[in-house]
Amino acid sequence: MINDVQWLRLDNSGKLFPMLKYKDNQNIFRISVQLNELINPEILEESVNTTLNRFPSFKVSLRRGVFWYYFENNPRRYNIVKEDDIIMRSMNMSSNNGFPFRISYHENRMNFEIYHCVADGSGLLEFIKSLLIIYLAALGHNIDTDGIVKMIDEPVDSKEYEDSFITNYKKMRIRDMSISKMTGMTSVYRVGGETFNDDGKGVVTGTCPTKDVITLAKSNGCTVTEYLCGLYMYSIYMAKGRHETNPANLVVFIPMNLRKIYNSVTLRNFSLFSRATMPLNRQDITLKEFINSVKIVLKEELEVSEINKNISTAVRAEKLIAMRVLPLFAKKMIFKITNFSNGIKPTKTSTFSNIGYINLPDGLREHISGINFNIRTSKSIPISMSMLSAFDKMSMSITRTIVDTDIDQFYFSYLANNGVDLTMTSNYWEVDHVL
Repeated sequence: MINDVQWLRLDNSGKLFPMLKYKDNQNIFRISVQLNELINPEILEESVNTTLNRFPSFKVSLRRGVFWYYFENNPRRYNIVKEDDIIMRSMNMSSNNGFPFRISYHENRMNFEIYHCVADGSGLLEFIKSLLIIYLAALGHNIDTDGIVKMIDEPVDSKEYEDSFITNYKKMRIRDMSISKMTGMTSVYRVGGETFNDDGKGVVTGTCPTKDVITLAKSNGCTVTEYLCGLYMYSIYMAKGRHETNPANLVVFIPMNLRKIYNSVTLRNFSLFSRATMPLNRQDITLKEFINSVKIVLKEELEVSEINKNISTAVRAEKLIAMRVLPLFAKKMIFKITNFSNGIKPTKTSTFSNIGYINLPDGLREHISGINFNIRTSKSIPISMSMLSAFDKMSMSITRTIVDTDIDQFYFSYLANNGVDLTMTSNYWEVDHVL
């Protein structure tokens, strides 16, 4: 492996995911790229294996240690597969040559489904950008990388696989930490409904010109994330939550990418969550109120002093003597009991994740027709929303384990009725009933 990286500790955030893994709770997310020509599976597989040599934190297997899980260099060949009928199906790594991700294809689409302990969306995108350049070059399309793609012949910077939580950890008194934030709300609204069988998930995606949403957000005096997350919360409320007979808190987790704030180039996890909260105690809550709830929490949580507290809280928990010496099986038992409790009484209603604008070489524009991003759902948290922008298009996806599309319909219809030019796609027939 490049730089002779034979094993890696999981990063501070990644350590949690194997502890919580079971059939309905394997934390997987997915990024798909649609090209303007059919995928050549043989060339794609060869390109994947070439690209892996440049990314030591991806060329790994997950192993059980005495105290924690860890990553070990995986020298085996990666084999791509045909796309599964079910998006983000639970992953059996032993049948995947030990790799903690799945790369598949269908017609002109390549899909990247990855176990969150390896990386977050920003890290995976760096791998995808390099793979696209290598794959298209093998097809005879030599593309100028504009200096924004990691190439196979470049040396690997050790900062690319550092744990940026540990790097930016500052010692802090316990009383100054954000411990109370980790416990969540006492009463959280849970979206209900008939669920799909097995691992089935419904996905509805709306694609539109990015400028349409920017214009709409500006007219409401907020950012794109504030507007769309506020609208998503409002859609849950209007479609489901306002009929709640026992008032609870609608809580949406919003991942925040910390790389720019700390000048980090890590390809691993480096995000924290904010909680946007609205008590569902009235029948007349407005969209503006939901937008303001998002705006307030993001303003507070993006203060560097507050982020330092959150990082210190997360890292300090890992560094506790009791946590360090506790055997892995005991840690897993504690985490599973906690997670079982969260399944009965969730700490959030949903997650809204915006990767933001993807900086791609301009030469890729003529080869890519679209990029989509999906995050997982579960029986206890049955709906999520995710989005990204590339070139001049924005892609917004709602992923569900519940069958009905009431929330999707309200959300996308609201955008369409307010001047957003949407093109809808779906993995099921329900697309005909959304707009």
